[in-house]
Amino acid sequence: MGFNAETYWADKPVKKFSIVLRNGTAEQNMIVAARNEDAARAAALENTFLDASAAVVVSAQLATPEDLGLSIQQDQNLITERDLAAENRRLRAALSDCVDMMQQCQQWDNEPLLDGCPIGSAEWDVTVAMAYQLISEKH
Repeated sequence: MGFNAETYWADKPVKKFSIVLRNGTAEQNMIVAARNEDAARAAALENTFLDASAAVVVSAQLATPEDLGLSIQQDQNLITERDLAAENRRLRAALSDCVDMMQQCQQWDNEPLLDGCPIGSAEWDVTVAMAYQLISEKH
């Protein structure tokens, strides 16, 4: 089941059209916003970098996501609400650990004579490693 541009744009007062203009051997692809195809064709001819007096609209169609520089992901690549909730929980737990460690560091900074500086401890190393891992993850 593919993207249906007619259905998508049907209820929108201003639509995006993919227009191809040609002037001899030169060609220009444009995305034009207009209320209808006729207006889109006219706007394309008014705004072309080609010689407008000789330019011809070769094709005009309602824009697809690909025309707009987007891609439609297949179902297996979609992120579900459950995936987002799990990722949210994981990030919140990691952030909580980082905040706890920062509070310990602040306490150490305020009262440096106390034993228990967290810097260099196992908890510190784990928290820093987890923070680096979270930062370097690509989503």
